[in-house]
Amino acid sequence: MRQSGRLTAAFAMRPGLARRLFGPGQLERIHAVADLDEDLTISDFGQTDPRVLAALDVLVTGWGCAEIGAAQLDSMPRLRAIVHAGGTVKDHVGPDVWSRDILITTAADANAYPVAEYTLAARSSCAGGSTR
Repeated sequence: MRQSGRLTAAFAMRPGLARRLFGPGQLERIHAVADLDEDLTISDFGQTDPRVLAALDVLVTGWGCAEIGAAQLDSMPRLRAIVHAGGTVKDHVGPDVWSRDILITTAADANAYPVAEYTLAARSSCAGGSTR
């Protein structure tokens, strides 16, 4: 479990997604700063061991993360950061999160260029190669 002075993190997203999003290099970087059980993915906060939730400092969220509201925050009193592996957090970060001293980050900037490139490529292929 928690080693002295280290953060405790968990994935909160659709089951199976963490393994698709995070390869060995990314997991190594997470483990350098936090204790993380790679086999645990929280998809329902109400069904998660309350002791696990109470020990969390960081949630690494992704698509399919359950909503994080007042009740969930109360079960995670140590939570300091929500690190989202996707663009928007509006589907899972409730208003109560914004009123607390919790860092929220997203991968929106990192996703912007690949999404734009894909959109242009898809449009180009649908138009028979024309960019009109």
